[in-house]
Amino acid sequence: TNKKLEYIDIDIAEIVKSIAIKMMPLAQEKEVAINIDIKLSATVCGSKIELERVFYNIINNAITHAAKGGLIIIADSISLNKYIITITDNGAGISKDILNKIFDPFFRGDKSRNTQGAGLGLTITKKIIENHNGTIAIKSEMDKGTNVIISLPISS
Repeated sequence: TNKKLEYIDIDIAEIVKSIAIKMMPLAQEKEVAINIDIKLSATVCGSKIELERVFYNIINNAITHAAKGGLIIIADSISLNKYIITITDNGAGISKDILNKIFDPFFRGDKSRNTQGAGLGLTITKKIIENHNGTIAIKSEMDKGTNVIISLPISS
């Protein structure tokens, strides 16, 4: 069922910013800094509720896995009529074998990551982004951190 929620033109940069700001108290609690480097403005056609959920999930993951005193950078760019958001953290990173399975339903990574919930966060996140004709990629290096790149088509 591709029952489209209300897909309307929305300012995606504003959504990313507002979610990042909402997450600040949680980050502060964990002694993690969030640097919001959103400089552009772009309109995408989509569901505000779903896209808010995407960025909540991704930023929440970054905060959860960041080290104390860690830094999360949320930045944007535009390329080939796509709005690209990168969320970078300098946490523990994700091993290659886990990276390959990270979008699988119910996959929860290794126990040391102390993950809460049923492990559906990224599966749902990916589905929502694909419903918006976008892409999500996760690049990671052990002990260096993780880079989540979300690309969404700009609505004309």
